[in-house]
Amino acid sequence: MPRKILIRHSELPYHIYNRTIDKEFYPLDKTLVWSIYRKALWDLKNRYSIKIYAFVLMSNHYHLIVSTPKGNIDDVMRDLQSRVSNKFSKIIGLQKYKFSTRYKWSLIGEARHFWSVFRYVYQNPVRANMSRTPQSYPWSSYIEYFRDFGARTIVSPLEDLTCLGLNSGEIDSIVNDQIREQELIKIKRGLKRKIYTEPVRLRVRQTG
Repeated sequence: MPRKILIRHSELPYHIYNRTIDKEFYPLDKTLVWSIYRKALWDLKNRYSIKIYAFVLMSNHYHLIVSTPKGNIDDVMRDLQSRVSNKFSKIIGLQKYKFSTRYKWSLIGEARHFWSVFRYVYQNPVRANMSRTPQSYPWSSYIEYFRDFGARTIVSPLEDLTCLGLNSGEIDSIVNDQIREQELIKIKRGLKRKIYTEPVRLRVRQTG
């Protein structure tokens, strides 16, 4: 499959996803992996002025929702994955730790689509039976929305996405609204597109 031509945008957020080689678990304790990613994201937030709205670390992949005011998502992701890879390699003694593929991305252009993806990302640990609620998963940035912004938080206020007109007032009820199976399928398909859109109807294969 040919690689998607990258769209560089300075306002709209991206959903970013990448996983480990062969879907193996990360080669380090997850708490340490979380601290490595979080430190890298904090540094990139200051270096590139990026806006982070979600980061969730799973056992063999991560989800990130981020906007890049300088329109340089490729530079940001190259730096992020290089920092993480180099740190992993140094700790476990590999010449170069590599991810399975180049990161996957989808640009989000509507508020309703943003909320779908936002819920999808933060509910990931719940769907995987790794946590009872999004709030209780320890390797997620979600809890930072309930702290004072700026005090070493990596997330930015949702209101920073002025192009989408978001309001964080209902964030908790939205994130905890369970995604039904049909909606989940639509979200996953939407995230495979350059600009996120959900299919109007789902085609069901006939068997027999």
